[in-house]
Amino acid sequence: MSRLRPLFAVPLAAAVVGGVLAAGLPALSDHLDRPHREKAQAVASALRAPAGSVTSTACRGDGQVACWETAQPVRVTADGLRQAMGERAETVAALTCEQVPIETTGSHFSADSCFVRVRFADHGTFAFIDPIVERDAAGVATVVGARISLSAA
Repeated sequence: MSRLRPLFAVPLAAAVVGGVLAAGLPALSDHLDRPHREKAQAVASALRAPAGSVTSTACRGDGQVACWETAQPVRVTADGLRQAMGERAETVAALTCEQVPIETTGSHFSADSCFVRVRFADHGTFAFIDPIVERDAAGVATVVGARISLSAA
């Protein structure tokens, strides 16, 4: 009767354990991760378009849930979304705004661009609020509203 040699048994056991871990860890990770992803998607889906806004096709991005345009200023829109996202997520949503340069004929100016986010571990609900700029026949730019890109990832 032959017996299993230790020099063969140890690598064989390591390979079996490695195979079990390689097969089981992604499933375990997905199981632990799924509630966070679903919460981010649920919060994004529960948000309603800001009053007076219209659906837009100008937004692109991974996890895109909605795209709206409004005549309201960027900062006003961002503050409203921060409050709404925080209420839906039952937490405080973070808001970050910065000035982006706008080039226009004869001068330059800047306008607000904001980012609202609620995190759920490695996932989140995100709203990017950017100025809508229109130019007249002379090339003079004017901010006429805000574009909201809502996503969950």
